[in-house]
Amino acid sequence: MKALDFPIDRLITTGSVGQGRSPNGQALEALQPVTFVDDCLPYVLGMEAHMHMALTVRDANGSPNLGEQLRQAGSTHGSLLEFSRWWVG
Repeated sequence: MKALDFPIDRLITTGSVGQGRSPNGQALEALQPVTFVDDCLPYVLGMEAHMHMALTVRDANGSPNLGEQLRQAGSTHGSLLEFSRWWVG
């Protein structure tokens, strides 16, 4: 990313999925973004209410994006582009 001239000051890595909480949780709480978008439902679970958690859906074959937990995503979208258009609205 730096080779492509993205202004990166630091890199934050995360571990594997924890029970009921996104493995990105600690990093996202430190960064305090307005929204977080992912295509994997377990990564949007258990986050603070002040952050909009959006889910981009993917092929249902082998996807973890199923069941009652889908309601926990703040919004769902067919793609990142679809989310972007919805967000900017």
